[in-house]
Amino acid sequence: MTEIEGLIERLEKATGGDRELDLDIAQQFGWTNTGPNFLGSGIRADLIGFAPSTAMFAAIPACTTSLDAALALVERVRPGWRFSCGDDHDDTDQPCWARVFPAPREQHRGSGNWHGATPAIALLISLLRTLEPNNG
Repeated sequence: MTEIEGLIERLEKATGGDRELDLDIAQQFGWTNTGPNFLGSGIRADLIGFAPSTAMFAAIPACTTSLDAALALVERVRPGWRFSCGDDHDDTDQPCWARVFPAPREQHRGSGNWHGATPAIALLISLLRTLEPNNG
C-alpha cells in the first residue's frame, strides 16, 4: 500500500477532524515535523512545522476540520483545478461528497465523487485520488 493509499484509507474511516491525520497529510505535501516536544509557548511542537518552501514555523493546517484549509491544499497541489461538494442525506456514515477536476466541463477527468464524514474529508479523499497512478 502506498502512503497516498494509506491516507485515503484513514480518511475514509475518519468520523471527523483528526490532528494526527492533519500532520500526516502535511508531511505528505512537504511539511517538516518539528518533533514531539513542547515549546515554551505551550503549543505542541508536533502540531507545528516548517511550511514548504519557507524557513518559517507555522501551525499544521487543520485540513480534516477546515474546508478552507482543505481547499488551500487543493490549490497548492492541483493549481487551477476546480472542485464541487455537497450532502448525500441517504448515507448517514459518509454524508458528504466531493470531487476535484482540472477545468469546467471536465469533471470526467478528475477524481470522481468520493464520500467522507465532512466536506473537508471528502475533498481530501478526492484530492488524494487524483494523485493515484492512472488518475488526474
